[in-house]
Amino acid sequence: KAARFVGLDGLMKSAIDLALSYCGIQQCSPLHNNGPEIRDTSFIHIINSGQGVLKMQGKEYQLDKHKAFLIPAGVSAQYTADRHDPWTYMWVGFTGLMVEESMAMAGFTLEHPVRSVENESILKHDIEGMIETYHLTFTNELRRNGCFFHFIAHLIEDYQAQGVIGSES
Repeated sequence: KAARFVGLDGLMKSAIDLALSYCGIQQCSPLHNNGPEIRDTSFIHIINSGQGVLKMQGKEYQLDKHKAFLIPAGVSAQYTADRHDPWTYMWVGFTGLMVEESMAMAGFTLEHPVRSVENESILKHDIEGMIETYHLTFTNELRRNGCFFHFIAHLIEDYQAQGVIGSES
């Protein structure tokens, strides 16, 4: 139960605007490391507890609970759990033509890949919905996509609720 995730890269993608590729929830061991690596999928991680470090674009970010970070496709990144207080995080990997626009609306850019998250519980509920529909059936694909789009919408709403000027509902 330390890691629950789904990789859906074997499926044909019916959506080109935004398409779910991976999702999961993981309790990391001390110094658990990913990267440095360049992926063809964008990833959002939301930290539920613990601490860790993200290294990307020549910058280092010390991160803990209530922080989220975006690793855009095509960008080299490395992230490592803390030695004494390793993080537990949830993540979603996705592709599509609207990734950059959607992520900007959710408060993420290449220059500012980290932001606070206030309503983790609803985002976790969306990810759990994606994980629970792991059987590769058409109806589950529709359910997963629904949970994924709710996740993106909730991420944008969470950002707007933090008082972002010029946000659209």
